[in-house]
Amino acid sequence: QGTPESIMPKLMLKDAETTVLAQEEVTDEELRVDIGVRRAIKALGGDLKLLWGSTLYHKDDLPFKPELTDMPDVFTPFKETCERKSKGVRPCTATPSSLPPLPADLLESANSAVPPLTALGF
Repeated sequence: QGTPESIMPKLMLKDAETTVLAQEEVTDEELRVDIGVRRAIKALGGDLKLLWGSTLYHKDDLPFKPELTDMPDVFTPFKETCERKSKGVRPCTATPSSLPPLPADLLESANSAVPPLTALGF
């Protein structure tokens, strides 16, 4: 238990290059968490990369001004403009072929902290 900025550094492998991928968010609270995570992992040599994923169209591919000041407030005009002028939906990011193993101490604590399914009523 804890905040993302306190937990993420604990998940990093010692002496390994670490990149944390997260979805880019827009609210003030979420942006403050991103800043905290970035600072916490940067101190250990890690990097935070934020990826846009909240909408079907990437925000940079919308056929509106970058500030979105000319984006319609109603769905139908938005949809029609996107269908006429958009570059289309970006392809999905490739799935990695492998991931490094989790730190042993993390696995140990997870095994003792996660209740069995029977305790959850299954």
